[in-house]
Amino acid sequence: MSDLLPIIAMIWLVMGALGAFVALQKGRSPIEGLMMGFLFGPFGVLITALLPTTPTGDKQGQADSGIIGQGKARSLDERGQIAYLENRYRDILEEVAPDWRKATYHRRKTLLRNYDKPLMKELKLTPTRFDELSIEAMRPILKEH
Repeated sequence: MSDLLPIIAMIWLVMGALGAFVALQKGRSPIEGLMMGFLFGPFGVLITALLPTTPTGDKQGQADSGIIGQGKARSLDERGQIAYLENRYRDILEEVAPDWRKATYHRRKTLLRNYDKPLMKELKLTPTRFDELSIEAMRPILKEH
């Protein structure tokens, strides 16, 4: 019996480490995987493997990058709306301030924000959703020199 104890302990540790590895690969907490593998052995590793993968644009990833929305996986519809907004913003700038490329960052932003409500109604988006998409649409315009 005393010969089995080190083997069982080694299996517990290996299952815990394997559970942590699987959880990490799925974008989940390695502690969660460690505990599942350690407590339930191969079944814990299997359960960890069957848990849903955390999306790459999760809250932790956004907090690490410091910019919300950047790096987030977007659907084709969302990317289309962002591209449409960017084109509309460029058209508006060309119309109201033909020399907009010489304007400062803040001046461009102020000019564009005056047209947010009509664009939001045009796209039939909620204010929160519109803000999220418009920030991404404005980013290249505001950085342009």
